[in-house]
Amino acid sequence: MQIQILIFLHYHKVHDKKTITYLAREFNLTKATVSDSVKSLLAKKILLKKNNISDKRSYYLELSSNGRNIAAKLSSYGLSFKEIVSGLSEARRSELYHSLVMIIKHLYDRKIINVQRMCFNCRYYNPLNDSGFYCKLLSMKLKYNNIRIDCPDHMPIAA
Repeated sequence: MQIQILIFLHYHKVHDKKTITYLAREFNLTKATVSDSVKSLLAKKILLKKNNISDKRSYYLELSSNGRNIAAKLSSYGLSFKEIVSGLSEARRSELYHSLVMIIKHLYDRKIINVQRMCFNCRYYNPLNDSGFYCKLLSMKLKYNNIRIDCPDHMPIAA
């Protein structure tokens, strides 16, 4: 859990995504579980609490310089995978991405995972039958290799 928190904070810069409440929702865990991990990381001086300027009662989490170093090292685990995938042809990479996106979508549809910020659960997403997808925000037709995961412009359907 602590590793997930560090890597998530390393790649997400928006303050409202750096709260215990948001992390609990992101990882589909209770606030208490996330809070315990955060307390441990704070005690190790890997995380810092930063006051929220707009709401004095709340705070967000930030990686300390030591935390940034640890998160960068932890993030490098995917380099081997990246090397293997980069050796594939463009067609094979596209095929792999399509397969992974569809696996994630089906796991989400079955409520096995809690995916957020993905085209399939975004208000801008519009399926076009078998001919692909359409993003109303970008005003463009998308192919499977354009489907976004962890999209910064994502708007949940229920919002």
